Amino acid sequence: MTPSKFRSALAALDLDAAGCGRLFGRTTRCVHRWLAGDRAIPPEAAILVRLMLAGRITPTDISFCASS
Repeated sequence: MTPSKFRSALAALDLDAAGCGRLFGRTTRCVHRWLAGDRAIPPEAAILVRLMLAGRITPTDISFCASS
């Protein structure tokens, strides 16, 4: 997933960099690096974002699994 597509996906999900970071256990700065293209977007983050866009999972599902 490109930074541009990732940015658009986050906007469609109404997630900002801070919210995305909390969801994936990363810092806001780390997410900003993904969005700027300075760091590759981890495949697992891209997959989860695609699943959320498709309505297959929710941020609550991710949080629940991360805390288990």
